[in-house]
Amino acid sequence: MLTHPHTRTARPRRRAAMLIPCLAATLWVGLTQTSALASGAPLGHGPNPAPAGSPLPHTHAHNDYLHDHPLFDALSHRFDSVESDIWLADDGALVADPLLIGHTKSALQHGRRLQDLYLDPLLSLVNTNRNRHVYAGSTAQVTLLVDVKSDAASTYRVLDTLLRSAKYIPLLTVWTKTGPNTWTETTGPLRVIISGNRDQAFMLSQPTRRAAYDGRLSDVGGGLPASFMPWISNSWSSVFSWHGTGPMPADQRARLHQIVTAVHATLGQQLRFYGTPDRSTQQYLSVWQEELAAGVDWLNTDELAALEAFLTSNP
Repeated sequence: MLTHPHTRTARPRRRAAMLIPCLAATLWVGLTQTSALASGAPLGHGPNPAPAGSPLPHTHAHNDYLHDHPLFDALSHRFDSVESDIWLADDGALVADPLLIGHTKSALQHGRRLQDLYLDPLLSLVNTNRNRHVYAGSTAQVTLLVDVKSDAASTYRVLDTLLRSAKYIPLLTVWTKTGPNTWTETTGPLRVIISGNRDQAFMLSQPTRRAAYDGRLSDVGGGLPASFMPWISNSWSSVFSWHGTGPMPADQRARLHQIVTAVHATLGQQLRFYGTPDRSTQQYLSVWQEELAAGVDWLNTDELAALEAFLTSNP
């Protein structure tokens, strides 16, 4: 638990420069490019933008599929992780497309399958690039966070079957069980992590997995290694009342640093907060600065251009 986190040797923290006024002015043009998220405009306007040469650390595209060009908008802004919500369709009209992408069940459509928007395009990039990775100029592993919205057990079994398709062998990271709560990792260009509704017991029992498990703060210190649970994701508002306006209270900043230390006490485990304040540029820039200074591993956002600009300005 987090009340008494394990001690660990302090690692260097990147200090975010206090550049809110300057950044707020320079980000305006980039922010208009994400207007489809709020407007509900049709997706896929024009050709997909070209991926950048290499990713930026800490970049996680929340609800990536809502952008004009799912996956490719994120890759063009150098994102290292993208998130997709999936449903196991139980509508007779959709049974040919069992795993569909959408924020709500009413938004599901034919042709918007996980493999159509993510797995197959990522495989195509890997097969095309000389380095056999997602980014042509980097061998960094990219993460696909799959947020399961339907039943955990039945959805995961269908997803597991899909991920075991022979064609995805060059793409996916695989974990092989070597003992109780121990796994070896064969690293591929893409790491899939299961979030949302998760079938932990079944995943723990699998001799091999093509996906890892997204934990919560309640899982910290529970003995599951990063080879099973590489991420800890948690709601920002369930821990903090500060929403990016004014200075972060000292006790909440201390709590943030305590959580980072506790998560990092498990070797290789990384931290992400979702639902971080984003109603104004001032809010999310302030929150990102605090997260980055504390050592939070993944910054969660819908504002792709804004986070790219922020991290470029805070190397």
